This record gives sequence, C-alpha cells and structure tokens, in this order.
Amino acid sequence: IAKEKDLGLQIAFVHLLFNCIGVLIWFPIPFMREIPLNMARFLGKLTHVSKFAPLVYIFVMFLIYPGFFFGISAGFQSDSGGAKAGAAIVLLLVGAAHLFLAFVYFKRGGREKFLAFVHEKRQAKFENKEAADVMGGAAVAVEDQI
Repeated sequence: IAKEKDLGLQIAFVHLLFNCIGVLIWFPIPFMREIPLNMARFLGKLTHVSKFAPLVYIFVMFLIYPGFFFGISAGFQSDSGGAKAGAAIVLLLVGAAHLFLAFVYFKRGGREKFLAFVHEKRQAKFENKEAADVMGGAAVAVEDQI
C-alpha cells in the first residue's frame, strides 16, 4: 500500500526509539517515575479550574514552542551572520526567561502561590456548583408544593 516503505519503516523505528529512550530516562530511578505522573496530575487539576487550560497547553507546546525553535534553527542555518547572531541572542533571552521563571517557581515561593491560586479556584468552583445544586433542589421543592 505504501509507496515509500523505507520512509514508513524509518518513522516506525524513530517512534520505537523515542519510546524506548523515554522509558530508559523515566523508569529506572524510582523518584523519576513520579515526575511525569505529578505533571499529569497537575494538568488535571488545572483543567478542573479552567476548561481553557488544556487548549492553552496544546497551543503552546505543539505550536508556539516548535515554531519558535524552527525559527531559531532557520536563523542558525542562514548564511547571514546577523541572522545567526539574532538567533543566538533570542535563544539566550528565552533560555534566561525560562531559568528565571523556574527560579521564581521553585525558590521564591512561586509554586506555593500558584498552587494556592489553583486550590482557591477549585474550591470556589466546587462551592458555586454546590450552591447551584442547592438552589436547583429548592426550585424543584417549591414546584412540588404548588
């Protein structure tokens, strides 16, 4: 069916190696197993707070970052020294921004503040749903009495 069987087999091997390397990175050390699981739990909690969170995550991780790194690689592959310098500067700035955000998140209480914000939003959403259920039940009870 496939005209380019060699290319299909090559992509199959790439996927196989990607999955095997992922297992070798995350599985052997016990505390490392918790990292992807905790990330998935956190994204689940964030999704509970906002239905747009998964859309933003997908948009950023599968469109913004790949497009950004594609642009950086195009700058480095350019024959122009200015394009290479610009790509290097942008890469360093984005790397520094990520390091700063990681520092704030882990060392300056950003994690606790963000998790408190997520917990507060989840609690408010739960209370609003509970109040709506009570109000809905009260409306049904009033209709039954009439």
